Formats: sequence, structure tokens, C-alpha cells
Amino acid sequence: MVDTDGDGISDNAEIRFGSNPNDPLSRFQFTLGKDPSDQPQLAWSTKENEAYHIEYCDALGQPWQQLGTVYGTGQAQNFVDPTSPRPAKRFYRVVAYEW
Repeated sequence: MVDTDGDGISDNAEIRFGSNPNDPLSRFQFTLGKDPSDQPQLAWSTKENEAYHIEYCDALGQPWQQLGTVYGTGQAQNFVDPTSPRPAKRFYRVVAYEW
């Protein structure tokens, strides 16, 4: 794994997520908050021509399941988890795919 800037994220992953592999302060990040109806909302910067699959599991060690897809625009995007009723705990990850 090549990690030019030493931030723990491979150069390939940084390029895929639209961050600069030469800058340790440039990296993919997403935030988890709540929308106005109190549903979990993920937000992150996207890259054009990338599809982002939002996956979840309700307990670590369980298989990840796809919850939705967001298509990159080069701008920040949000995704609201529509699950109701919500489980007590939920883990999320975002997986990028070129489309």
C-alpha cells in the first residue's frame, strides 16, 4: 500500500474519494447527524463520476448490507437512513465505485 502523505489512507483510496494523496490534511470524511425528522443523516464530499454505496450493519461482525446509493456531483451530498423503527445501534460505511 502506497501512502505518500503518511495519513494512513492509501494513495489509491484518496484518489478514488477525491482527496489529495500528497496532503495529510486532505482525506475522505463523513459526518453523521440527524435530519429535521430525527433520522440519521450522513454527509460527505463527493467526486464526479463516482457512485457511493451506503452500507450498514446493526452489530459489528454481521455482514454489511446496502442501504442506498448516492451519485457524486463534486459537491457535498447527504443521505438519510429511512429505516423505521430505528435499531438501538447502527454502523455505517460508504464504499466508492466508479460509474
